[in-house]
This record gives sequence, structure tokens and C-alpha cells, in this order.
Amino acid sequence: ARDLPTIDAIAGTVDPFVEVKAGNLKGLTEHREKNPNPEWRQAFAFSVEHLPWPSSQFEVVVKDKDVLSSAFIGHVIFAMADVPERQVGPQWYRLAHRNGDKLHRGEIMLAVWTSVQAEDACCQHSDAHHSGPAGGSPRGAPRTSNT
Repeated sequence: ARDLPTIDAIAGTVDPFVEVKAGNLKGLTEHREKNPNPEWRQAFAFSVEHLPWPSSQFEVVVKDKDVLSSAFIGHVIFAMADVPERQVGPQWYRLAHRNGDKLHRGEIMLAVWTSVQAEDACCQHSDAHHSGPAGGSPRGAPRTSNT
């Protein structure tokens, strides 16, 4: 991510992490202390077996970690039907408020695509995360890579 806005007015810093959500499936990155330009370099693969495909959404939420809770910074929402069916290069996406209005600053670089492969190039890395129901194996998309 780059140029993330400061949410914590008292500390004047941002400790961002990312929550990747597809239906009731979720993946999390670690937080980065006091860093408005963090890099996570993580990949997530979600099973679509339990999603109302293609009507569901895929959401990438950037949050600020605090001692007691986490504050919403911004998000990017993808309609599952619009997610490419092949791997594409990473792109910068402007974060938006909950109401959909774009933030004045704050972007995240993502590569998002669907796949019917159980494993593909993105998710063979040691830092890949597979998210799905207990005992379920990833059957494909959506996949995202935070770069």
C-alpha cells in the first residue's frame, strides 16, 4: 500500500493490516507498525464452493491496528463476475470509504484473478495462504496477491 492516511489522531501514525474477504471466508495479513507505505507480499487463495457465485463480492479492507480494536481505513470491492479468469499483473487501486467515495489518498497494489486450478504460480510461494471451510481444499478463485 502507499500513502495511507493517519487514522489514529493521538499517536499520529498508522499500523496497517489487510483483511481479504470473499463471502464468509477471510484472510489476514500481519500489521506493519507505523508505516503508511507497507508491503505485505502475501497471496491468498479462497475456495468458491460456498460462495453464491457469481453474484457475490470480493473485498480487500485496509485497517489500522490499535490496542483495543481496529479502525477502518479504506477498502476495494470487486464484483466476482468482474474478476479476470486468468492471472494478471498487479495494479494500484484507490481505497474507498464505506459509502463508496474514493479516499483522497491511500492505494493498495493487488493482483486479483480467478482460477480453477488447485494450485497456480501465485500460490506455490511459501507465503501463500489458503482460506476456506475447515477441511476444505481451495478449488480456485478468487485469488489475490498483495504486493
